[in-house]
Amino acid sequence: MTKRTRTQWQWPFIKVSLLCLAIGMVVGCGQKGPLYLPEPEPETTQTKPVDSEQATHERARLEQSLLNHQQLQLVQEEHAKR
Repeated sequence: MTKRTRTQWQWPFIKVSLLCLAIGMVVGCGQKGPLYLPEPEPETTQTKPVDSEQATHERARLEQSLLNHQQLQLVQEEHAKR
């Protein structure tokens, strides 16, 4: 019977230890917590009622802006024809 040296009997122990470590790492990895992100809660914003005079001014301002834009397009088309 041959006498085993110190490194010869350590290799099986090292292999088993590395195998256990690898298994532990594989088992330990994984997603923790819920599988899906929770849906965001809808933000509740309080809107104050707009008085009719302010709404009328806003509508007039938007209409004027639209007219200005249309006039600008017509001028640009006429300029492009020249």
